[in-house]
Amino acid sequence: MAAPRHDKPMLPGDTLGAAGLRAGEEPRRDGRAGPLPLPARGIPRGKASSQMDALSGMTTQSEQITEQLRQMLLEGAFEPGSHLQEIALASRLEVSRTPVRLALAALAQEGLLVYKPQRGFLVRAFSLGEIIDAIRVRGELEAMACRLIAERTEPPAEVHRALSENVAAMAGLLTGGRIPTEGRMAFLDLNTAFHEAILEASGNDTLVTLSRQIANIPMAGPAGVGPVVQRLEGVEEVFEASVREHSAIVNALVARESIRAQAQMREHLYGLGESVRLYLERVRGARGHGARPFLRLISGF
Repeated sequence: MAAPRHDKPMLPGDTLGAAGLRAGEEPRRDGRAGPLPLPARGIPRGKASSQMDALSGMTTQSEQITEQLRQMLLEGAFEPGSHLQEIALASRLEVSRTPVRLALAALAQEGLLVYKPQRGFLVRAFSLGEIIDAIRVRGELEAMACRLIAERTEPPAEVHRALSENVAAMAGLLTGGRIPTEGRMAFLDLNTAFHEAILEASGNDTLVTLSRQIANIPMAGPAGVGPVVQRLEGVEEVFEASVREHSAIVNALVARESIRAQAQMREHLYGLGESVRLYLERVRGARGHGARPFLRLISGF
């Protein structure tokens, strides 16, 4: 989910019929003095509209390709240091080169790729330290989100109810002992939804944007850490601890205890970072980890 956008404020004199405009002219909306130039002669407005629609469609397609390539990178489809070529990717994804070029630039901006002159876009590798640092920074951001929610002048009853229902659904999957694979996936989806809801309810767009950027780092976001969590020893105990901690966070939010809610979330994600660190240290150098492609972007695996 993208962070909400806000319309830009109107500029002074930014209305139709402003003084000094000739018939058929429109006021500028780019902050410059004077009227906007009239459409070029010979180009009907319908054609200009079609061109804008085509541009919008290209943007949407490039966003789709960006998301597809992002998932491929995080799932280990490419080796670190490998060169991602526009023509090969366009052929593989069955699209033109333009949306692929835009997607590669966007992924480089996110930090998943590195651009080098004369070489192009290369797949980046991450160190274990970078991943743990990202999870801890995420913990601080989500802790801040909890504090902001608890400090609202009017308690967000709908948010409290949604979070409580989410925790109840997670707890419901734990009844009956071991969790089958499909149950684990459902649990992880609920976990992702819980953390996303906390961010959205914070009302702080900058916080949400920064959290989205961190989630693009392998295993740092709530969705990206799923493959590791499923492989932790005693995964059912890990899930039970997660339910308890989520429940404690919700209780603190409902009680409007901002400091406690903040501390609960910080501790929750600090513990996650430690679990990820221990898992990665344990499998580093172990036989068979090559069968886990999601580890490819981590240096030393």
